[in-house]
Amino acid sequence: MPELPTWFFCVGAQKAGTTWLYDYCAKHPEIHVPSVKEAHYFDVLHDAKHSGFANNRAEALAKYKPLTKLMSSLRRSRQPGDDSSKETLQALVAMHEDTSAEHLAYQAFVNRGRTTEKVVADITPDYSVLNRPAFEDMASMPGAPKFLFIMRDPMERTWSNIKMHRAFLKARKNIVLDEMDIVNRLVQGRQKHILQRSMYQQTLFNLKRSVPADQLLVLFYESLFSEASIRQFCDFLEVSFVAGDYETIVRRGKTQGIPDEAFDKLAPMLRVVYQRISENFADVVPSNWHTDRVLTQQRPQAAT
Repeated sequence: MPELPTWFFCVGAQKAGTTWLYDYCAKHPEIHVPSVKEAHYFDVLHDAKHSGFANNRAEALAKYKPLTKLMSSLRRSRQPGDDSSKETLQALVAMHEDTSAEHLAYQAFVNRGRTTEKVVADITPDYSVLNRPAFEDMASMPGAPKFLFIMRDPMERTWSNIKMHRAFLKARKNIVLDEMDIVNRLVQGRQKHILQRSMYQQTLFNLKRSVPADQLLVLFYESLFSEASIRQFCDFLEVSFVAGDYETIVRRGKTQGIPDEAFDKLAPMLRVVYQRISENFADVVPSNWHTDRVLTQQRPQAAT
């Protein structure tokens, strides 16, 4: 194996092109990706709420239920990063059980199969909800790890997440809800994980206080699938430019407008995100974000 690689973390956001990016990296001759797209190592390690990933992998290994059966239950086809071989599950379980401060089993898992690639990538969108100590731990990996955060219009990302969660509830828990049922749950303070993944300002706050500025890149989903963004990405990782398949967006849901009722209920909860991102990225926020509509929406009147 060649000299130590550069570690690269894509920390989300969820529903913001990370599967497409994984597929792009898997085809790039200078970037190595593990056979499982989302390692879920640092989120399990630093946040007990994510322990289900480790538990599910241990259970899957004990019963050895290939992923093809799970995909059938979710009614989706095989996608990049869907390796569920017994050997891979064994490596994942060993990774979660490892207690070494150097994260040795994790390093071994991510580097499995690497030959001459100069960059190793961990693309796990759930890392976006981690706190500063977790990002500091990731930044302490060998060399000077690089971090990418992709932001998608918060309203569009949230709506896409709502639709995904609706499908998950139906397929895995036999719970039938429509999108507005889930929106109302959000209004009631439930299903907090959906909104949490749209709170970009918090992710950026933690990243900027944990990662040196030259090791952090922020891109926008709306312009990700373009030569300009991928050239910027390759320059950031110091790898050769390789064109991407910009016409193919992996796991893209059906394009449907967000109902006005849902928009109006979600807007007050997302207003702070639009405010902070507009303040900090004024010149580069995509013009098709719902910024103006959200920020100009009349605030609810306080009860008297």
